[in-house]
Amino acid sequence: MLKALIKLRNSLPFPLLGIHSDNGAEFINETILSFTRKNGIEFTRGRPYKKNDNPHIEQKNYSVVRRNTGYLRLDKQEHADIVRCLYMDLNIYNNFFLPVMILKEKHRIGSKSIRKHDEPMSPFRRLLERKDISKGIKSSLKKAFEILNVFELKNKINTWQNEFVKLAAPIRNPIEKVKVRRKKGIVHTLPKWRREVNSDIKNPFLERQRVEEMRRAAEQVWEKRK
Repeated sequence: MLKALIKLRNSLPFPLLGIHSDNGAEFINETILSFTRKNGIEFTRGRPYKKNDNPHIEQKNYSVVRRNTGYLRLDKQEHADIVRCLYMDLNIYNNFFLPVMILKEKHRIGSKSIRKHDEPMSPFRRLLERKDISKGIKSSLKKAFEILNVFELKNKINTWQNEFVKLAAPIRNPIEKVKVRRKKGIVHTLPKWRREVNSDIKNPFLERQRVEEMRRAAEQVWEKRK
């Protein structure tokens, strides 16, 4: 964890002032505490049994992590190597090209919750509008953005995901019956366009994983028939 924090601190275009972690032993230890004290970083932690004490991070678990790596088990070194390469390209893709909205105000009228967001902008564009960021950092980010190609970057991400699926996805027997759990009936009081997560939108990584599993299963059946 210390190596990851040092790499994060060196890669940020602004100084790291504080760390707010959960209560895991990978964060709450003498090594991380001495690192934060040595570099003048404020170190705070979430409250025990409060899962949503890091809401800005937790809300990205699906939109960034699960939509790009799925729910596969990572227990081998080759899995970690591919995920590391995937996250390096995904970090550039999300920060330079994907727009996000920031909640400006939220109020309630009766039983309805009204939210207003600002104009969608990528983190790169938001950083350029900050007045507390030096011109040298902004110019270096602009130079890095000018040499990027979003199509090549997306193709690299897809390639890493395909390699990851081939290694980590299990081979399922298409003949065996799959037990499908019944989903509990959820009654939504809000219309679809006002929900935070639309359950009708399929996860593209899970679709790719399903196709790869069926392809590998078909190859296995074909080899047996030979």
